[in-house]
Amino acid sequence: MKKLNNLSKEELIKIIERLFDSLVIDPTYKIYSKSFAVEYLKKNIAIYKRYKKIKLTIILFPFDSHVIPKLKNLLRASDLIAKYDELFLIVLMDTGTVGTLKVYKKLSTLFGKKGKIIEVKQVDTFSDILKEINRSSTGLC
Repeated sequence: MKKLNNLSKEELIKIIERLFDSLVIDPTYKIYSKSFAVEYLKKNIAIYKRYKKIKLTIILFPFDSHVIPKLKNLLRASDLIAKYDELFLIVLMDTGTVGTLKVYKKLSTLFGKKGKIIEVKQVDTFSDILKEINRSSTGLC
């Protein structure tokens, strides 16, 4: 491999883009990575706390790479799908309770098992949510 100082500007940009993509997107499964999901949650929990009318819901299911294409087609483009250790972490923004339950039912059918819904509340901290996700992972996997 060439030394970095011998690379053209275009080659350096391509390397930086690939590195960035590998931090944001899981390179094997082409869905968001855990590190991106954590930052996404941190930012959106702050937005949720500021604009109290926006609803934030997290759905967890055991990870299964075979369902990724169907999962992507089932959810909205604005919903986040990430690999979080051995879980799918799905974030629904501004979806009411009825809409969340409809999505959950479709996901349960797709996975053939039950998952976990975490409805973020105004009193929840980012740390509370991460603890709940991590606690739930032991029961789902």
